[in-house]
Amino acid sequence: MNAVLLPDQVIAQFGFSRGVTAVLLAPVAMFTLAVVVISTAQAARQLWMVDLIHGLAEHVNLLRVKPFYAFSGLTSRTGMSFLVLAYFIAAVRPDIVRDTPALQVLIVAMLPTAVACFVLPLYGMHLRLVAEKDRLLADANARLETVLARLHARVDKEILTDADQLFHQLSSVAAEREAISRLSTWPWEAKTVTGFLSTLVLPVLLWLVQRLLGRLGL
Repeated sequence: MNAVLLPDQVIAQFGFSRGVTAVLLAPVAMFTLAVVVISTAQAARQLWMVDLIHGLAEHVNLLRVKPFYAFSGLTSRTGMSFLVLAYFIAAVRPDIVRDTPALQVLIVAMLPTAVACFVLPLYGMHLRLVAEKDRLLADANARLETVLARLHARVDKEILTDADQLFHQLSSVAAEREAISRLSTWPWEAKTVTGFLSTLVLPVLLWLVQRLLGRLGL
């Protein structure tokens, strides 16, 4: 199948005909296919287990999110493995990649696959954290509404004896609401995202710079 998909200029590098090339490439193709299938199946199983384990958590606490970061390293490394494989193929044999549309499609497909491997297993926990944040904000808004109602009642009756106390209560509730609104609902640390994005973007940027320098003759 690989020999059929390869263009003539690539076939010429391995054999005199497609039949000879098919025989020569068959062991490599079968081994590569087996590795890809097994690795993908193992990755899918691990990522499914991450989502399953997250589902077993009975309660989520936005102020204690460290335990929910535990699997972000695993999903990040799984996604990066697809990126490394794609970039490795493109770097080692750019001529074959350039002349083989099927291989180009495969490499391009690995990029969203890598992102999905990182994000999708954590998305269920993200939704639970979003729901918890919405609950906390609703409680804070209710308290803010209560304090404002008390303040309005005092103002309407021109009762200012406890104005300072109400002001402090209002400031505290507003500060609480602001703090809650700043809480992240993604179950990963910033350094984990930075590492993944660096693996995703940096090789592409280097390739673009190399192409630009080549066109400028530098």
